[in-house]
Amino acid sequence: MRHSPESIKGTVIQVNIKACENGARGIPKHPVARAEVRRTGLTGDFNRYRQEKLDGDPDSAVLLLPIEVVEELRAEGWDIKAGDLGENVTMRGISHEELRPGNRLFVGERVELEISRECKPCQNLRVLPSVGS
Repeated sequence: MRHSPESIKGTVIQVNIKACENGARGIPKHPVARAEVRRTGLTGDFNRYRQEKLDGDPDSAVLLLPIEVVEELRAEGWDIKAGDLGENVTMRGISHEELRPGNRLFVGERVELEISRECKPCQNLRVLPSVGS
């Protein structure tokens, strides 16, 4: 069954970036007061996988995550916070199910993004202190 695209509006909890650091991965990302959204991603954000393996693919420019996912993982005992999973925008009031390809999501007052695909968990999550190697 094919779903028709929806327009979704949630509340931005946090905007996160990771500066390009020699040899570092894109997680954890750290909160910033604001960032400009461009076709290539958020200003100041670097994601080694996107740049090196996906050749800067604009369909992988911005990662969104509901804060509810972080809260569920914390309830299971994982010591994580917003930005730790590599998301650029942490939002409240959207369900993971709403983040399907083709849906449009309003981020803040002036940004509308289209969901291009689901993001699979990164194998580099092991760099987080709560996950380990």
